[in-house]
Amino acid sequence: MTSRFLWALLLLMLLAVLSACAPETETPVPEENAAELSETVTPEEEAAPDLDAPDSEKNFKALAEAFSVEEELAPFMTPDISIKLSNFTYGDFDGDGVHEAFAVKRIEGFGGRISVTHAALFFVRSDGCTVLELLEQTGYPYDLQHGTLDAREFFLLSDVSADYIYTVKDSRAVRLANPAQELAALVSPSERFIYGDFDGDGHNEAFAVLGNYTYFFNEESYELLRTDYFSSLPSPPSLSYPWMLDGKELIYDGANGYSVENSQAVQVFSLPYPLTRAGDSDLQFTMTIEKREAVTTKWDGSGITFDSTAKQYWLYWNGERFAEYGGRKLERKELAAFTGGLEILSSLSESGADIGNIYYRDNGIITVNYHREAETTEQGNHYNNFFRILSYSDAALTDITEEMTKDWPSRDQGAYLSSAFFDSVNTYSSIFSPIYDVQIPSRLPVEAAYDFTAAATESFLKNVSFLSTQGRLSILADGDFDGDGQNEAFALLSFNVQPDGFIRQDNFNEDCIYLFLHSGGYTILGKSLLASFSRYVLDGADLFCFAEYSDTLNLGTHVYTVTGSRAVQIAITGTELTRIGDTDQFYFSSGKNYDTASAPDGSGPGGFTYKLYWLYWDGERLVEYGGLRISEEQLGRFAYGKTVLDAIKNEGNTIDEIYYRGNGVININYGHMYKETSGKYFYSHSYKNLLYRDGSVTDIPKDWGYHPRYYNYDSEEELPSGGPGRYLDSYGNRSYPSMVDVVYPTSFP
Repeated sequence: MTSRFLWALLLLMLLAVLSACAPETETPVPEENAAELSETVTPEEEAAPDLDAPDSEKNFKALAEAFSVEEELAPFMTPDISIKLSNFTYGDFDGDGVHEAFAVKRIEGFGGRISVTHAALFFVRSDGCTVLELLEQTGYPYDLQHGTLDAREFFLLSDVSADYIYTVKDSRAVRLANPAQELAALVSPSERFIYGDFDGDGHNEAFAVLGNYTYFFNEESYELLRTDYFSSLPSPPSLSYPWMLDGKELIYDGANGYSVENSQAVQVFSLPYPLTRAGDSDLQFTMTIEKREAVTTKWDGSGITFDSTAKQYWLYWNGERFAEYGGRKLERKELAAFTGGLEILSSLSESGADIGNIYYRDNGIITVNYHREAETTEQGNHYNNFFRILSYSDAALTDITEEMTKDWPSRDQGAYLSSAFFDSVNTYSSIFSPIYDVQIPSRLPVEAAYDFTAAATESFLKNVSFLSTQGRLSILADGDFDGDGQNEAFALLSFNVQPDGFIRQDNFNEDCIYLFLHSGGYTILGKSLLASFSRYVLDGADLFCFAEYSDTLNLGTHVYTVTGSRAVQIAITGTELTRIGDTDQFYFSSGKNYDTASAPDGSGPGGFTYKLYWLYWDGERLVEYGGLRISEEQLGRFAYGKTVLDAIKNEGNTIDEIYYRGNGVININYGHMYKETSGKYFYSHSYKNLLYRDGSVTDIPKDWGYHPRYYNYDSEEELPSGGPGRYLDSYGNRSYPSMVDVVYPTSFP
């Protein structure tokens, strides 16, 4: 019985093997299903677009390229001009299975950088194109922006007169006339869209995230709020409301906090890392920052660094801006003066650790850096850095390292610094910090404390002595600037620069940090290439001016006053703000404007120019003299004015805009068409400056401004009488927010 059962089992196993090895045969397809299956395609085949379909992207772009807007742009065209397709965005924007596209054709000058350029925004469908808007843009033209909210696409574009916001419905382009209200009707509230009457004025506003940018909308227009993204920030941003700060409700996008006043978004703060609340307080925060200091080549944490670690630093809101609890460096004997401090030092020493830098912060946090024995490699000794976090409360120390770091990827590895924004190798972290306070403790809460509250400048240097180990700290101006009995100082932290501390031609790629020092610590005012520092003592005010320089950017002069032992920025002007004699008037250079010639296709002999603009101090603020446009006839009523106009025209030029300013300066823009050997036409831009004073028109005085010598500028100085380029009615808000008001004359004499 057993033998027969075994043979049967073996036979079944053999049949199974033979069946598995047999070739597969196709199952016959019933005749009635054959046609249906023959039309079935794979998912890959379904996903493959038909590149030659009438509504394909290729054909839509061909429609856009062929569509002519020359009739619409005819008033702005010159001989041999070309119009380029500068933006094209294609898709099924309303989800109805039909494709559409938005496109922009633009007249451009040299590199797109002339002061005015004209364009047409149009909508593309398979049956043709429709012009939506004619645009007049100043400076660098904005590109067509778009983003998705609730699966609906929105398109944004601006010019000098209006903001344009479009969406698509039933394959038609629809403009939002009341942006905030109409967006709210189309989009549900979420982390990407917040809507309401945020300032209680009866008008609604909205904040929205489109693409990777934060936008603000009111009932008439929109504003692009957040454009500078650091790798440390969430992207796209996420909106939080209400986000409480000092009892106020703000909108927070992970980097910036905004309020709304008079239906306009107001930036309350901006930080390069996301904030986390410390407990239930709406004034205390932490910020997690990643730095390369897990491994160093020197025992004290300096030298070459390897491997990044993330650690929290502590901040608080001081009523005006964020301040960091900066660390005051302690000696071991000072830590030992705390109850429990000696035991912590002994424990680390007994474990074979070498104690590094120790920092005490005014929130009661003490960080102790230490390392183990060096690891010897081909590159030399490497030290693995660690830290302990101690909390001082109720007159005793508690080790809170494990509690604090339990969710940190690198746990307790790395080294703490006195301030989150300084590191021991590169001197300043790669991010650009906005105005940002670092508050160094003035004393310790134990008997071993050293009092740093003295008002003398030397106390500042002691208080921020660690800065001197990272660069040369130079005091630029010091004294009791606001009359409160406390000294303050403006200082420069510079690296590999000239003996006077400023950037010069041979090393203009080096960075500087400019600081404001006060009895409690210091404020980082900015990081840039510094060309000069000036102090102007006016009637009732001291102005402190940091002039930045960049070989490629139009940076400006940052102007500060001092109030309540704080540096308050009151203006950003153009480059090298300079006082005219002992008057209350100033001038500055416009920085680089690429406006020597207009080249429609983006090529040609255009180049950059510097021009002067003028300001005055009205007792409370700097005000720019705006330009009132006047006619040739008005200027020609003055004998010298007519002489200059005739001379310009006799040289084959055409008079363009003429501006009259409240200080008497007259700017005459002029130019002429010319043809290059390539056969292309260009329009040159030049100007002549005059001065109206005491009932007559004369040349402008030489002491009313000069262009400083720049590193690629030919002459030692350029007098303000005339030169290449084109004047605008005002410089404010043309290149960056100037914080300077503009006042225009109401009439010409």
